[in-house]
Amino acid sequence: MLSTERHGRGQRAHAGSDRQQSGSQQSQHHDAQPGKHVAQPHTGLLLETIHQMLGEWERSLSIADEIIQAFRRDLNVLMSRGVWRVYAIAAAAYERTLESHALLDFSGVLERAIKLLKQM
Repeated sequence: MLSTERHGRGQRAHAGSDRQQSGSQQSQHHDAQPGKHVAQPHTGLLLETIHQMLGEWERSLSIADEIIQAFRRDLNVLMSRGVWRVYAIAAAAYERTLESHALLDFSGVLERAIKLLKQM
C-alpha cells in the first residue's frame, strides 16, 4: 500500500512539472508578434521533401500516361483485327447463303461477268 501511495504522489508531482514546462512554452509563443511566423528548424527539410515527392509524382504521372497511350494503341490494334475477323466471317456466311439458294447479288454478278470475259 505504501508503494502505490508513493507512486501516486510521484505522478502528481510529475504532472505538475509538465504543466510548468508547457506554461513556459506557451509564454514563449505569446511573446511572438501577431502575424509573424515563428520559424521551425525542420521547415526547410520538410519543404525539400515535399518538393522531391512532387517531382516523383510528376514522373509517375508521365509514366502512367505512357502506359495508357500504349494500352490504347494495343487495344486499337486488337479491335481493328477483331472487326476484320467478324467482317470476314459475316462475308463468308453471306456467300454461303447465296450459293445455297443459287442466288447472286450485284457484286457477285460483276465477278462472274469478269470471269467469263477473261475466259473468252
